[in-house]
Amino acid sequence: MPSTKTKARACSPASGSRIVLRSFKDVVQDYIARYRDRANNELASFEMLNSLEEAIERAARAEVEGGKKHDHQWRIPEAVLARAGKELLAKRAQISKCTGFDSLIELVETTAGSIRGFGELAIYDTAVRIGARLGMEPEFVYLHRGTRKGAKALGLASGGKYLKVSELPAEFTKLRPHEIEDCLCIYASELSRLKRLSHGARRETEGFL
Repeated sequence: MPSTKTKARACSPASGSRIVLRSFKDVVQDYIARYRDRANNELASFEMLNSLEEAIERAARAEVEGGKKHDHQWRIPEAVLARAGKELLAKRAQISKCTGFDSLIELVETTAGSIRGFGELAIYDTAVRIGARLGMEPEFVYLHRGTRKGAKALGLASGGKYLKVSELPAEFTKLRPHEIEDCLCIYASELSRLKRLSHGARRETEGFL
């Protein structure tokens, strides 16, 4: 069944928060309250699929519950997603033998990453969805365009493949790595604002010393 496009930007910025976000703790709590269940329910829907083949096909097509196309991939042409799915299905045996998420995302990247239009976020999301079916989830916070913005906002190195959870502020340890990835992406602007406020307050304090 053709996927229905949902017209929202990838990693849409948080809006309409019921509380004023004044700290990293507030950001994490707001993510838990507003986004965690939805994101984890999406992954649970892949975990419960009947076969790995179905998971691979739906993951590459970015098809979530209800046959909708995930907003992260709504701009990607159907032909691109279909080609990625076909090439990944051909690697089904190798995918089933992956020993962890890092080897899984590497396989997805080497298989579909050369397809024009199937970029970093699509590679990551596809690997996470397939990983849910295989009982694998990221051990690190993988970086793509959206999460790099969040990492930069926190003053962290963002040029690598991923961050270790221990590199992030302690407030983020309440989240699992794939949730931190989601949080950094969604709240990049808020994190940047909080970082600026923190620097401003520090300079003001130093000025009185």
